[in-house]
Amino acid sequence: MVWLYEKYGEPETVPVTQRDGKPLPPNAPASAVLPLYLGKDAEEFLLSDAHVLLSDFGEAFAPDLEVRRGEDCHTPLAKRPPEARFEPQAPLSYSADIWSLATTIWEILGMKAIFSSEFATADEVVSQHIDALGPMPLNWWERWAERSQFFDDNGRPKEGRYVWPPIDKAFEEGVQKYRRKLRANEFDMVETAAILDLMRRMLVFRPEERPTADMVLQSEWMVKWVLPDFHRSLQMK
Repeated sequence: MVWLYEKYGEPETVPVTQRDGKPLPPNAPASAVLPLYLGKDAEEFLLSDAHVLLSDFGEAFAPDLEVRRGEDCHTPLAKRPPEARFEPQAPLSYSADIWSLATTIWEILGMKAIFSSEFATADEVVSQHIDALGPMPLNWWERWAERSQFFDDNGRPKEGRYVWPPIDKAFEEGVQKYRRKLRANEFDMVETAAILDLMRRMLVFRPEERPTADMVLQSEWMVKWVLPDFHRSLQMK
């Protein structure tokens, strides 16, 4: 952000008002920041143009050096790993980041996130996990007191509620259709299979069953598609 200010100046703001002229509610911001133009349209930027600045807002920690329990996980709800909810006293591990990374990759690839916390409670997000990925571990299921709001005694979704699509259908609806609409490169069947294989392995309910970061980098999708594309983008600089 400091680099942006130095290069382009302070962001321009405009006052926020209501159409009827009434005072703003207390939770509404008094001003809005106008979008910043960086010299070219977003679709013209290359990966090599990026100057990434990581900021953890005090949330980053090394599980080898510091214990942070699931109940203290502040990852946004839609990206929060399920063990934070169902193993609140257990220490979070690096595998928590693998779950969050999978949801982030999915959102980058397409238009619709695989899980969403918009107007959704924590229990509704849990139901999304089960809809998309299948049954959760039995001891978690039995511990989830609110399950009857979403599923019957046989684990089937209750009639009348929106059921999130399974992961393969979610990919078609939220990624492929979006890319066709924008005339972007649609993933062929082989790459799609590689992506879904990695996503399924990263989005395993049990944290100890998820791949490590090294295993993710060695996955078929990373080796055959992502890393070669990354290296080509560097050469285009």
